[in-house]
Amino acid sequence: VIATDFQVATYESCWVDSSCEAKGKGDFLEVLKVIDWFFDDAHKIEDKVDTGAKVAIAGHSSGARAVLMAAAVKDVPTYLQDDKDLAPLLTEKLLAAAQRIGASVANHPDQMYDPVYVPQAGYGITETPTMVITGSHDVLIEEENSAWKDFGMLSTPDKVFLNIKGATHNEPIQGHRASPLVSAFAKLYALGEEGQRDVVFSTPPESIPVAEKGDKNSPEAYGYLACGSDEDAVPLESANFCAPFDFPMKSLSTAARAAPEQPPLWGGSQQWSCHVKMTNPADSESHPQWEFDYFYDEILGAELYKHGEGQGDEICQGAVDEAKECWVLNAADGNAYVREIEAGTCCKYPMHLGMIKSDWLINSNATFAGTEEISGVETNHWVAAGQYTNNYACTIDGGDEPVRFWEYKGELLKQWDFDLNSFAAGPPGDDLFEIPEECKHA
Repeated sequence: VIATDFQVATYESCWVDSSCEAKGKGDFLEVLKVIDWFFDDAHKIEDKVDTGAKVAIAGHSSGARAVLMAAAVKDVPTYLQDDKDLAPLLTEKLLAAAQRIGASVANHPDQMYDPVYVPQAGYGITETPTMVITGSHDVLIEEENSAWKDFGMLSTPDKVFLNIKGATHNEPIQGHRASPLVSAFAKLYALGEEGQRDVVFSTPPESIPVAEKGDKNSPEAYGYLACGSDEDAVPLESANFCAPFDFPMKSLSTAARAAPEQPPLWGGSQQWSCHVKMTNPADSESHPQWEFDYFYDEILGAELYKHGEGQGDEICQGAVDEAKECWVLNAADGNAYVREIEAGTCCKYPMHLGMIKSDWLINSNATFAGTEEISGVETNHWVAAGQYTNNYACTIDGGDEPVRFWEYKGELLKQWDFDLNSFAAGPPGDDLFEIPEECKHA
């Protein structure tokens, strides 16, 4: 987008929801503060940007939620005025800043109908041209079809929906394929460049693969729909979806219950064990799926992975013949020992790994992403920032038993699926964590 002559500014405040107003529901205020800064005469930036132009705002994930809320503040004066926490923060300066918005772009947005994410279910964008983007593989971070439903809630006549075929939640970070359309949309509606109209109201080029009707996140129509107050819809056969479409708010999300007071412990306790099904093309293209038994005891300061045959574990690679049974012990002495069971050999891993800490979600300021059904189990979904975005789902019955852990390394998935039938709380057994003889001189 910068390459198309836009000046792009973002805020450094509010990196994670827990540090923001109303635990993230006030992120949109930071967007308005940035706009206000640009148009404050004291900063004298007229030589760098056209302060007479409208502003295009864009965001990804929770940032997309923020820009949709900011656009709603512009269009509907009564929006959030009944919220005791946020209404006092909507100062006259920020309300004036909102009127500078000419277009909004929501990349892979949160569920705008879900009170876990927004102060009130629903939002009203009645005039601001708005673009909603998702991907047909974004079904783990955002609720399936949520972007389509967010689009359906828009009553502005000028709006675009794009579902990129094969794109995950991280597409805006790694792929950037929608950038030409984002730029054209912003130039058309924020800057008034009529020459961009043909770009917006045409089928996207081959460089932007579009999901088909029936693909995930395109339940009712082709994955591109451009609607305009002065234009026929593209494609015309989907024009009926340009009008807002209704759906029962409460039935769309199971996440409406109040968020738990704090994130859970890993596995729900400091001592437990479970059988795990691993999906990990991120670290093993040749053996992306295998199973292992996992034993965890933070009291003893150790954890053990018993990877079965066919494993592709990244720690075993280089020390154990490919796909052979491999056990990894993160021992209480601070070392990681890698054993090939068939050969009876043991190597000491050259780097310090350390065991998973039971309170890693708490220390990471993980945010509650609502409840969702995974493999037939109702779960609480938590999201934590790290080297990659970490997702963790556990049971909601008070036991916090693990159901799934997943992250994306680039576009590639790493996922643990826990077999609850095998889950056992309590000490797995001290002997499991003793350093074997063949490892003592590794």
